[in-house]
Amino acid sequence: MVLEGAYIKTFQELMQRIAYTLLNGLILSVVILLFGFIIGRVVGKFVLRILHEFEVDKTLKNFTIVKFSFEQAISSFASFFIYFLAVVLALNQLGIGSFIFNIIVLGIMTIITLSVVLAIKDSVPNITSGFFIFRKHLFKKGDKIKIKGVTGIITEMNFMEVKIQTSKGDVIFMPNSLFIKE
Repeated sequence: MVLEGAYIKTFQELMQRIAYTLLNGLILSVVILLFGFIIGRVVGKFVLRILHEFEVDKTLKNFTIVKFSFEQAISSFASFFIYFLAVVLALNQLGIGSFIFNIIVLGIMTIITLSVVLAIKDSVPNITSGFFIFRKHLFKKGDKIKIKGVTGIITEMNFMEVKIQTSKGDVIFMPNSLFIKE
């Protein structure tokens, strides 16, 4: 009887230690996530402010045809990188092994890759067609064209699309790949 009581007492102490350790790990993980997200947000805003002072968007807008905020993209990347580090540290604190971490990273990379592929799937043919149109001088600003039942005058051209103004005053944007197909 005395031996059974010693085992029960040892088992209870072991369970209390495990519960205490798990609770401490969980609380510390939540604190790490909280501070990580706060720091990530502050760093993102700081990076945005610095890039805005250096006028990165204005400078790059002169060299590229893409209407895209590089300042916002870089600051978001900085924030998300810190968020990612906070999640990794929190998972490590919980004792989640590298196998589960690798699965999470693989899932995130798959989502990012699919997002990028879906985002540029229409842009690549339009840019390629734009280079072909500009290189071969197929048409220029001011030319009157008819395509897909739309007749109008070309008012603007870039590597992605052609802006056409109809006789009624409507403005239509046609993707460059359409001109190569037609």
